[in-house]
Amino acid sequence: METLLHEAAHALAHVRGVKDTSSGYRYHNKRFVRLAVELGLSAPAEPAPTIGWSHCPITDATTERYRAPIEALDAERLPYLDSPQRVLQRLTDGHDDPVGPYDGSDDLGDGEDGLGVDGFPGSLTTGPASSTGGRGRSGARFGVCCGCTPPRRLQVTPATWERGSIGCGACGQDFAPA
Repeated sequence: METLLHEAAHALAHVRGVKDTSSGYRYHNKRFVRLAVELGLSAPAEPAPTIGWSHCPITDATTERYRAPIEALDAERLPYLDSPQRVLQRLTDGHDDPVGPYDGSDDLGDGEDGLGVDGFPGSLTTGPASSTGGRGRSGARFGVCCGCTPPRRLQVTPATWERGSIGCGACGQDFAPA
């Protein structure tokens, strides 16, 4: 609930035309704190490095006000996705529960498992270094986008595209040629 209210404060800032962050949306300023407090969060004692006044904990009064939704959320089995790449790998490996406990065996992030450093097949960081500049990629690529607003965009190789659809985890739609 605390996270929902935090994000609601950002939405409120957007609707009201209030600039509540800076530094690429990382640093939360005191205008953000005022909106967060308005929604039932409390102001932090001091800003944190890099993220500023971001951590605004939920108050006891707000917890009581939202008791029923909090209990409903607590009763559900909601996945905690610490690594979308790990979920993708578990799905690829055929696990029944892609968000189940992590056993430490996936060894993600180094590109040796056929996935890019970002964990997605066909990413721009996979493949051997080419003779075209040594950037670790070669071959023709084309753009694809999903149904998000604004759409997320990727560059893929024809070989990756021919292997099957690429789904967006945010909007749930498949990517299509841009």
